[in-house]
Parts: sequence; structure tokens; C-alpha cells
Amino acid sequence: MTDLEAPNPTQKNVFSNLFSKILQNDSNSGFTEIPTQTKPAESTNLLDKFKSTFSSNSKTSSQPGFLEQAQIQAQAASGFAQNWPYILGLSGVGTLFMILALFSLPFLLVSPHKFSLLFAIGSICYLSAIALLRDPATFAYSLIKKEKLRYTAAYVVSLVGTFFFSLVAHSYIFSMIFVIFQVTTTFRISGTDSE
Repeated sequence: MTDLEAPNPTQKNVFSNLFSKILQNDSNSGFTEIPTQTKPAESTNLLDKFKSTFSSNSKTSSQPGFLEQAQIQAQAASGFAQNWPYILGLSGVGTLFMILALFSLPFLLVSPHKFSLLFAIGSICYLSAIALLRDPATFAYSLIKKEKLRYTAAYVVSLVGTFFFSLVAHSYIFSMIFVIFQVTTTFRISGTDSE
């Protein structure tokens, strides 16, 4: 539409009718009603049409509609507001353990159990922070999805192996194997998926 064309009169009527309804509902505030030309079929159900447009997706498919997604995001935001000290604390502790693991990296061939324990504790802290950020139930559900179940199982096996061979068995070779196994599974499991 160029600047010289006249505006569509139906668009003007829809908006002016909406404002007149707002003014009618707020009669106690002292505003006066603006007389407008109305189309009763379009204007009476404007709010209903708006709601049905955005919530129609949830009735026809298994994915949530726009309003349901907004509610889910609002709940996640309120969860972050409640858990932010824990999220920041876990992230800070995880960063501390990862820095210590990087400092012990040159000694990996001499004592792999030091690096593996520090890396294991750091990755647990990071994954716990991600779980609190995304909602623990949602994060747990994403870990047991069919696409990620083998990586989750591999990560759990690598953690158990790391702790067992580093703390109990003191095996140099198996500690080295589980260090490599844990590093690869940690980065595979912590990747975000599209939900």
C-alpha cells in the first residue's frame, strides 16, 4: 500500500470497535465512548477469533499451541528465578573443577585418576546446573528419549567406571580408558536438542 491510497475501511472499523469496547468496559474511569461504525459479525468475536487462532494448533496436533508454549516458557522462567543461586553456584563449582582438571591434564599419563575424578565432578555440576535451568523433569525426560538413551547409558557407565577404577581398583589402564570414554560422552550428552 502506498502513501496515496486510502486505508481499508474494514480495518479501521475493527480497531475502532475494539477501542470502543474497551471504553465501554471502563465506564467508571470517566472516558466517553467514541461513536463508530460497527460490523457486528466481525467485531463481537474478535477476542474469540484471536484465541482460536493461536490455540488451534493444540487441538489438531500433538505439539502445544502458541499459548501453551508461552505458558511453558513462563514456568521455565519462574523456575530460573527460584533456582538462580543454585544454578550459578553449580556452574561456579563446575568451572572450578574443570579448571583443576585442566591443570592436572599434563599429569594425565602419570596419574589419570586425578584428572578423571576432577572432570567427573565438574561434569556432574554442569549437568546439574543445566537440569535446574531447563527444569529437572524436562531434562530427565530429554535424557531418556530414544535418540539420547544410548548416550545417557554410556555417560552413566563412564561415571561409574571412572569412580570405581579411580577410587576403588586404582587401575591405571582402566582409569585412562574411562577418562577418554567420559570426555566423549559428556560432550555428547550435554548438547542441547531441539524439543
